[in-house]
Amino acid sequence: SWIGSGPALLTGMLAVLGLIFVARSAWPRPVKAEFYLCAWLAAALTLEAVATHPTFGRYFVLGIPFLAILGAAGLHSVSGRGSLWPSLVLGALLTIGLGRSLYERRAEYDWRSYEQRARRVDQVTPRNAPLLADDPIYFLTRRTPPPGLELYYSHKINLPPADRALLHLVTEEEISRDTDSGIFSTVYSCDKDDIEELGKQYKRRADIQGCAIFWEK
Repeated sequence: SWIGSGPALLTGMLAVLGLIFVARSAWPRPVKAEFYLCAWLAAALTLEAVATHPTFGRYFVLGIPFLAILGAAGLHSVSGRGSLWPSLVLGALLTIGLGRSLYERRAEYDWRSYEQRARRVDQVTPRNAPLLADDPIYFLTRRTPPPGLELYYSHKINLPPADRALLHLVTEEEISRDTDSGIFSTVYSCDKDDIEELGKQYKRRADIQGCAIFWEK
């Protein structure tokens, strides 16, 4: 799975080379200490992400800034020597990673299907009417999401009310309550459980490639 992200693999390899280069260099001890601190921080954040269950690749992004600092030293150690192999390795890793990513996601986020759904949403939703949808639908219909709905994934964050207000976040419970009360003129969803429940609340429905659009409460 490391090949799945060429940039991540490259950053890790350069960080290792950078750490070796710093350890062997004649740099002053205080300067070396800064790079060693980056290594410890990256290792600690990575171990924390590994220990989290379930864990996702994006959790490891927290360690990237510190790995990048080490990676800069690693890049310095292999550059400027007139050798072609660093460029060949870089190109191969990026090409393999990109190819695998494109292959695995070939069935995800089909833009044509999103455009079809967005057109249907526009047909049944007045221009200034409240709409509950996800990010691509808001983008394609050129509608501003209601406050707190700019990023659908933020609904899973459960914080105290004061913190949610400060960060302009809404919970899934709040969205369900607003949906039940009929605030939204149109609701778009691809979740099977939500679709089943919404089918009991709205009169009109359109199914498009596994997703559903509901209107007329």
